[in-house]
This record gives sequence, C-alpha cells and structure tokens, in this order.
Amino acid sequence: MSNMQTMQAIQPIITLYEKSRIAEDTWQQDHKDAMECRNLEDQIELGIGILGLLAQLTSNLRADENAWRRELVVQATELYARWISRSEAILRQVAMCEAKNFKVDRADEFRSQNKSGSTGCG
Repeated sequence: MSNMQTMQAIQPIITLYEKSRIAEDTWQQDHKDAMECRNLEDQIELGIGILGLLAQLTSNLRADENAWRRELVVQATELYARWISRSEAILRQVAMCEAKNFKVDRADEFRSQNKSGSTGCG
C-alpha cells in the first residue's frame, strides 16, 4: 500500500473516531457511568490502533525521501493533529471515570502514548 493509499485509508477511520461519542442512557446513573467508562475502552483500543497506523505512515514517509513532499507532510500532520484532538477528549473522559473510581482498561498505556507523542509527522 502506498503512503497516499495509507493516508486515504486512515482518513475515514479518524473521522469516525472523532465522531464517536458515549451513548446517552436513561438508566440508573451508576449503570450509565459504568457503561460510559466501558465504552471508553473501545475508543482507547481504536485510538491505539490508529496511532500505530500513523506511526507506520510516518516511518514510511521518513524512509522514502521522494515521498517526504510538503503536501504529504501536511496531510500526515493533519491526521496526527486530529488523532491528538480526539484523544485529548477521551483522556478527559477517562479522568472523569477514574474520579468515580472506575478502572478503564489500557488507560495508562493510552495516556503514556499521548504524553510521549509516539509519532510525529514533522
């Protein structure tokens, strides 16, 4: 798969990732809170997967000097910025769940990847 094809494949996935939200529920508040925290685990899993794709794309672009054209750099950087934006929102939700004493699987890993900037496109 070419770098352009990889970027095109990542675009709709990130769009869905950005639009993913916790479903509203009218059940008991405790149940609602628990389910919201559980749903975050799915979003975290998706976010970690997307970051892996972005890291691979960045690696491919850096390895191919001809591909490291300005327009590809701009597009890759935009994809990464979109990932960061959604991931920061998810981390705020994780903090709320943890404040309610819920455990969110892989939250520490996700938090660590966000802090370390595991990929960079510039």
